Amino acid sequence: MIYIDKDTKTVLPEKYHVAHNLCVQIYDMMLELHTNEIFNELYKSDFSFKIDENLKKVKEFTNKDIHALDWLAENGKHDILEKILCKRLLTSITGDLLNFLHEGLSCSMRGITNVAYANFRKPLKDSLTLLEMILVDPTDFTKTYFLNGDPNNYDPSSKNLNKEEIIEKALNKLGNKPLLNKEIIHILRFDKTNSNSFDPLSNLALHIVTRDRNYKTEDRNLNFIFSSKEDVEKQWEHIYFFMPYLMAYTFWIVDEILFSLVDLNKEIKEYRDLRVLLKFMYWACKHDKFNGSEQILSTLGKGGNCENCGAELDLGIHDLKLHFDTDLLPCVKCFHSLINFPEGYEPEFMSMKFNEDDFKKDE
Repeated sequence: MIYIDKDTKTVLPEKYHVAHNLCVQIYDMMLELHTNEIFNELYKSDFSFKIDENLKKVKEFTNKDIHALDWLAENGKHDILEKILCKRLLTSITGDLLNFLHEGLSCSMRGITNVAYANFRKPLKDSLTLLEMILVDPTDFTKTYFLNGDPNNYDPSSKNLNKEEIIEKALNKLGNKPLLNKEIIHILRFDKTNSNSFDPLSNLALHIVTRDRNYKTEDRNLNFIFSSKEDVEKQWEHIYFFMPYLMAYTFWIVDEILFSLVDLNKEIKEYRDLRVLLKFMYWACKHDKFNGSEQILSTLGKGGNCENCGAELDLGIHDLKLHFDTDLLPCVKCFHSLINFPEGYEPEFMSMKFNEDDFKKDE
């Protein structure tokens, strides 16, 4: 259990709980790819062909002497091959990515920040790069990964890859995501010279002595071994200011690939987008270093009218908090949901009963 509630015993200071829980909630939403039956289509693929003399190795295929993907490649069915392969890659890469993120967040809430940074390195640098490459050009990635098959050509750590260009193309695929910035995403994941980057910190966490001039071990020191309480506090401050941003970006990359591979109601994607955005907005409003909080609250205050009772909506941080905690955003007059939940994808709190006192603004 890595979500922090009022009964959770943790050394993590309370001022970081919202950021931590935001990361956990985004993690949980990505985990739904593996746990929610609504996404079962990811795990199955059907195709059919009329058997004729143009198809190769039909007997080997029916006898299961050749793998389905190899048979599709042999017969030039690259479009079907691409979709099946990308489904498999998405579920497998996200499964591994989520394991590392879970351990990183678990270690962070327990104050083991060196191990947290070590766990964050692979998902942020390698796994996410692979997912970006799949999103940007799934056809090219299928060719490079499967038809060619040489790991040197798809190694996410390769210096031959233009990471900033890949991020830019991935952002173009995501469309209108004003929170996301190419330079910030690149710096936080790959810049060895920037003090805000996870790259030098994760290297320090993994290696007891480092010689890179950008994060060289100091004389008479060992990386992270002698960290004081003040050092851990600085590491928490770094993790919980930047990880929510990178978690949200990772989520949007994963979801963009997901909904390109499965035939689901687009309202589900739109709702998942909204969930992350509203939760991110609550964290931003609570964070004293986030410059856009006043603009967010000003925009929220212009909420229009409830479609059920017609009451004028005056949304504020109290509404964001309720949504953060419960996934609900009701009208305070009639309790009608201001969010239209897609059928079959309602939050589990929908069955709970509320009264007006639950929606009173904080004094």
